Amino acid sequence: MFGSRYLLGTDPQGRDMLSAVIFGLRTSLLVGASSVVLAARSASCSASSAVISEAWLDAVIMRVADIQLSFRRS
Repeated sequence: MFGSRYLLGTDPQGRDMLSAVIFGLRTSLLVGASSVVLAARSASCSASSAVISEAWLDAVIMRVADIQLSFRRS
């Protein structure tokens, strides 16, 4: 039953489908947000350490980045 009261309608038992979808997304959104925060933190730490360190550490970080990029499919 689709109506103006329920945006995605209801299931056969009369429960709101939008709230069921939002309830099911909690874990996925938590994992996605935490992985973005972790990636941003590690990238900023490695970038700042490469800036303030000697040239050899910058070269090591760049080789690790090159190895990671070599696994990318086109």
